[in-house]
Amino acid sequence: MKDLIRKVLLEYLGPELLLEGKASVVVPQKINIEIDNYLDKLNGFGKGLSGFFYDRYLKVIRRNFIVEDTIHFRQRLFRLSEPEYKPDGALYDPRIVNPSTLEGLKLLKNNINYISEMLRDGIIKPNNTYINFYTRESEPYSMMVFFSKSISSPKIINIKLITQIKGVKFSNKNTSLKSTLSIELPLTDESDVGGYMSQIIERIKKKLGLII
Repeated sequence: MKDLIRKVLLEYLGPELLLEGKASVVVPQKINIEIDNYLDKLNGFGKGLSGFFYDRYLKVIRRNFIVEDTIHFRQRLFRLSEPEYKPDGALYDPRIVNPSTLEGLKLLKNNINYISEMLRDGIIKPNNTYINFYTRESEPYSMMVFFSKSISSPKIINIKLITQIKGVKFSNKNTSLKSTLSIELPLTDESDVGGYMSQIIERIKKKLGLII
C-alpha cells in the first residue's frame, strides 16, 4: 500500500514532495545561472543528452535523455548552511562537505553511456524509478535521481536530480525517499562504447605524435 501511495504521489504531485527533509537555503542567483547554462548545453538546447550503447548485434544505438534538477538539489549544494548540519545540530557530521556546483551534473554526463547500458540490460527501469548513484572516493558523493519516460516523446527518458550529499552516503534514517537501487559510478566513462572511443582517440594521438 505504501508503494502504491508513493507512485500516485509521484505521478500527480512530483518527486519533490518526497524529499529527505526540508531545505531552507536561498541559492545565489549566480549559481542558478551557472547551473541553468550548463543544463541547457547538457540537454543540447532541447534536443537531449545522447547516450550510446551496443545492442546484441554490436550495433551502436543512441538513447536520448532530458536532465533536469530540482530546487532541493540546488539547495543541497549548501547543506552545511542548514542549522541541523552545523556543529551541535541534530544531523551534524564532520565528514559532510558541500559538493562543487556542477559535480553531480558532470558525474551524470560522464556516465551517460554507462547508464544507457544499464537501461539496455534492465538494471535500471525507466518507469518512475529512484536510483542512488554514488562514488567511492575519499570524499564519497551520492545523488538521488528519478527516471521516467517522457509523456510527449516516449523515446526520451527524463532524469530528474532530486538531492545530493558529499562526504557520506545517504542515510535511510533521515529520509522517507527510498531508492530502488544503489549504483556506483566511476569518475570517467568506463562504458563499452566509451572504452572503444578512448582507444580510437589514443591511436589518433599516436599518429599525430602527441603521445609516445
